[in-house]
Amino acid sequence: MTEDVEKRTQEKELVPEIVSLEKAQQRIGRAGIADVSVLDAICDRLEAENLTGSASDYHNVAVEMARLGCYPQAFRVVERGLKPYPYNVDLLADAVYYGSSAGKWDKCEEYAEKLNHRSKGLWNWRAFTFLIDYYYKDRIDWLESEDDVLASMKTALEISRQAQQVLAQEERGYLAESRIHEAIAKWYEATAERIQTAATNQTAAVAQMNPKKCREYAKEERQKAMSTLEKALSNNSTMTAVLCCLRYADLQFEACNYKKTIEVCDQAFGYGESQPSAKMGYFSYLAAMSMDCLIHREKAFKEADRVRECYRRYNAALALLEPDRSAYRDNIRLRVMNLQILTGIQYEDSV
Repeated sequence: MTEDVEKRTQEKELVPEIVSLEKAQQRIGRAGIADVSVLDAICDRLEAENLTGSASDYHNVAVEMARLGCYPQAFRVVERGLKPYPYNVDLLADAVYYGSSAGKWDKCEEYAEKLNHRSKGLWNWRAFTFLIDYYYKDRIDWLESEDDVLASMKTALEISRQAQQVLAQEERGYLAESRIHEAIAKWYEATAERIQTAATNQTAAVAQMNPKKCREYAKEERQKAMSTLEKALSNNSTMTAVLCCLRYADLQFEACNYKKTIEVCDQAFGYGESQPSAKMGYFSYLAAMSMDCLIHREKAFKEADRVRECYRRYNAALALLEPDRSAYRDNIRLRVMNLQILTGIQYEDSV
């Protein structure tokens, strides 16, 4: 018997000793292995016995199982928890999240509807995030009708706006709304292609459109995605919006708006984060790249101050980027080498 098999056998034999949800969580954490038979045995015990514990205990046990990638078992735990706590917001949100990961679509619909009937004022970030992701990403994978896909994404859009009202100092509602606008834009673009290639079997919503109208709608949605982020960034005195800065900077860089990219990267550094963020290296990288692009666009190779400032930005990026960002580091070295050749200004002069 191998060491892993022996360990799993021992863990399964100890399942009957679990007398509370806290003990179940400890047992899963101690096992540290995704043995479905052990986790199923724990689920069987939770379902068969009247074990003590709060809604948070059920949530924590499910999190431990999901951490091992065992979403069907996590879903079983959450469903067991919903028996004594049928309206708990965390457990309902968990049921939608783990249920979608386990392919329990009918159950997801049931729990999503139940959660939607709870006042949004009782929701937390978990409920908003899980429901938004469900309606605009997970759920659409099993919806046959394109009309239903668009309606589902618009439901997610409404929930994201409610998140902005309830969690007024959280940026995630704004980021979610922006992402959903982007997803809707892609839907319109794909619909334009479908109309051009196949005029038959169109749904009601698609039948009322033409490629030109679809592309206009897509453009409007992308503009809304950008303006939503701008709204979040305008609240910089009351809300930390680093993630919105990140997405906005990416969009501006992709659009070759380099001056705006630098501006928003600098704004990101103006936020005080309680935890160190690996994103700071990327902001430095993006700002340096934008300066580099502007030097090339404006042929400012003789402006030594601008070149040295670009070098300083690259230095900051190299210092702050995570070690595994080798592609970014390689690109920095190539861009710096190119600048040195074109400007005659050595890289070490900027340090």
